[in-house]
Amino acid sequence: MAYSVRVRRRTVEPEQDGIEGVAGAGRTQSDTTERGQEGFAMTEAKETRASAEEMKRVKRCWSLPPLQLGPGALAHLYASKNMTISFIVQEPNCSFPVHSHEPEEIVIVLEGERDAVVDGKLYRIKAGDILTVPSGARHGSHTYESGCKVIEIFAPPRLDLLARLEVAQSQQGR
Repeated sequence: MAYSVRVRRRTVEPEQDGIEGVAGAGRTQSDTTERGQEGFAMTEAKETRASAEEMKRVKRCWSLPPLQLGPGALAHLYASKNMTISFIVQEPNCSFPVHSHEPEEIVIVLEGERDAVVDGKLYRIKAGDILTVPSGARHGSHTYESGCKVIEIFAPPRLDLLARLEVAQSQQGR
């Protein structure tokens, strides 16, 4: 069953909980719900479970068709009408040469770390970091001994990557 969720939030003032001058003071936290628990309360089911046909919109990211982006870099791509998402595994000492493209890009590092160059500036990004690459910016990256796993999101879609994926899939089908 699917459930509707209701969350109420409030801002905690530093003097309310004795954390004056501590990072995170003034943070937002959940109020106690009707059932007396922190967070959210499950209510009666209002939505119907998706059918098998409707579940076709759900994909497993690492099961998507792979595309070799270059030596040591394998991507699993998925696209909608307005964006492309790429789940990438970069082996240690793997580089993406400096390049540019029209779509804006958001890079989310899941594991490991890499150096990213964006418009001539070097950024060391590691697990949990998010980097925005503006449309048309010259950028590239290099991993070190740890390699990394990243998610890259492009809007509008990266049609060049989708075309490469289509070619790769047609060659595998031969």
